[in-house]
Amino acid sequence: MFAYYELVILRTATKRLDPDIVITTEDLQRAGVPLSTHDIRLVCEIMNAEGLFSTYSEALDETVDFVLSFKGKYYKQVWHATLKAFLLESIATPIVVSVLTTFITLSITGLL
Repeated sequence: MFAYYELVILRTATKRLDPDIVITTEDLQRAGVPLSTHDIRLVCEIMNAEGLFSTYSEALDETVDFVLSFKGKYYKQVWHATLKAFLLESIATPIVVSVLTTFITLSITGLL
């Protein structure tokens, strides 16, 4: 789902900073994100591509400014919903199909 430094930035932005205003590289570094300006820009580019920012801009000195989107502000809830959907599709669906197939097979052979 999220890489380690993506989570560091999201946690810092939602817990130590106001997620409803523009957050800058300097804000993140002052709040304790242990990355250089260049590294923050690289991670933020990936996060922007994932839709975690509603507004995103880069400056020539590699600093970034962004505002978190709904997905960025509530990343834990979005992650839990994605996990539930994955588990439903990959675990529950095959179990239900297996039970139905067994029931149909037993009905056809007359063992039920």
